[in-house]
Amino acid sequence: MVAIPRPQAAIADRAGLPTHEWYTYLLDLANSAGMTPDQLQRFEQLVAAVDALQQQGGGRANIQGVGSVEVVGMEIMQIYLVGDNDAPGASWYYGTGLDGAKGWYAIADALAVTTDLTKAVAGTGVSTFGLADLPDSGTGTAIYKTTRDAKGRTSGQVAATTSDLPEGTNRYFTDARADARADARIAAQKGQPNGLASLGIDGKVPAAQLPTSSSGVTSVNARTGAVAVPDFVSKATAPTATDYGRALINGDRWRNTGNGVLYTYQDGAWLYDNAASLSRYVPARLSSGTASPIPLNADGTIPARLSNGTVSNIPTQA
Repeated sequence: MVAIPRPQAAIADRAGLPTHEWYTYLLDLANSAGMTPDQLQRFEQLVAAVDALQQQGGGRANIQGVGSVEVVGMEIMQIYLVGDNDAPGASWYYGTGLDGAKGWYAIADALAVTTDLTKAVAGTGVSTFGLADLPDSGTGTAIYKTTRDAKGRTSGQVAATTSDLPEGTNRYFTDARADARADARIAAQKGQPNGLASLGIDGKVPAAQLPTSSSGVTSVNARTGAVAVPDFVSKATAPTATDYGRALINGDRWRNTGNGVLYTYQDGAWLYDNAASLSRYVPARLSSGTASPIPLNADGTIPARLSNGTVSNIPTQA
C-alpha cells in the first residue's frame, strides 16, 4: 500500500533534495505493480520535473527586497528596475530612466475642474491648470473697502463712505449736503472781519458793518463834510426832528394835510410859501394900469376887506 504524504509536508529540503516523506512516497509508487500505464506515464513526468528543478540549483536562490519591497522568509533574491537609482525622478519607469524622460503621468481625464478653472492637457500627458476668465456681469454693488492677502485673495471687506474717497473733482456730496455746508460757512462769516456782510431788516447793510470813511463827502451843492439834505413830510401838525430822523434844517418841506398849505423850514420857523420872507406876491394892477403886486399874507391868503371894513382874506389854495 502506498502512503500519501501529508498536505503540509514539504516536497524538498533546504538543500533542494526531496524530503523523506515524499521520497518514500515516490519510491513506493515506482515499486507498485498496480499502476496503470497512464499513471506510470504521469509518475515519470513528475520525476523528470523534479530532476529539472534540482539542475537549476533552486536550493541556492535567495530573494532580497530593496526600497519599498518587503520579503518574508529566509530565501533572498534582489530585484532591480533597469536604469533605476536611489533618488527616483520623472521617468518612464519607477525612477529615472536612462533617457531622463518623464515616467508616471497623472491621468488627465480623472482630474475634473469647475467653471472657475481651466485645464489644458499636453501631448505628453502633462496637465496645466489656470483661473478661468470672469465675464462682465454688467451689474454692480455698493462701494466697499477691500483687504487682500499676498495672493490677491479677498480677506476682508466693509462698506465705504465718502470719508474714504480722496479729494478730487468728483462730486460725492449730495446737493442737500453741499447746501447745508455752504449755509453753515456763510452764517459763520456774516458780519465778521474779513467775512461777509449781512442785511438788516430793512434789506440794507448795517452801518456797523461798513468801513469807516477816511474823509467827508467831497461835495453836495458845494458843501463838504456831513452834509444834510432837506426832506419832505406830509402831516396835519408841524413836523419835528423825529419825522425826519434828524434835526430840522433850513429847506425842509412840510405839506399841511389839514389846509393843503406848503411850508418851508427857515431859521427855526415854518413859513408859508407866500410869506414875505419868501417874496411871494399876487400880480395886480391899479385902475390906471400900473403894476402893483399884492404881497400874500403869512398864511398864503390874499389880504382883503369887506366894504364894512371886516378882514376877509382870499385863500389862494383849495
